[in-house]
Amino acid sequence: HQTLLHARHDLWSAPGLGGPCGATHRALLAGHRGIASLVHATGHSPESISEHLEQLRELGLVTRCGRAVQKVASAMAAAAARLGVTGVVEARRRLYTAESLMWEWWQRELAWRRAPRLRKPIRAEHPTPLLRGRFPTKADGRADFAGALGRLLASLSRASALEAA
Repeated sequence: HQTLLHARHDLWSAPGLGGPCGATHRALLAGHRGIASLVHATGHSPESISEHLEQLRELGLVTRCGRAVQKVASAMAAAAARLGVTGVVEARRRLYTAESLMWEWWQRELAWRRAPRLRKPIRAEHPTPLLRGRFPTKADGRADFAGALGRLLASLSRASALEAA
């Protein structure tokens, strides 16, 4: 669980860092010291490890002697803020959720459109209020995927704000 939390931190979404640098940091947190040990733990080249250590030092995640700092969570949060990537993972999660909901909504709309006129299912039966009713359409009657995604993202943002309050 801790490995997953570490790997999906906003910090590793910053350009130039990514998973390999995160793996080096995790290896340091696991107690690996020195280039050879880190190479063995991560499978990265010595040059990559040296580059990662330098990046981690610049971000305040590693001390001069090559050890991970004690207050890891706050150091990672500060580094993410400094690089301007705070909230990236949450924004991705919200977008993926909205895209999944939009796909479900569109599939329900297609099923409704394709059903025989006498056996059309009731639209208001979906448990998620936003997914009830017709899928948004443009003036020409074609599906408005951008509009649907916008409505879903706005709804998810409102729900997140209500949960935080």
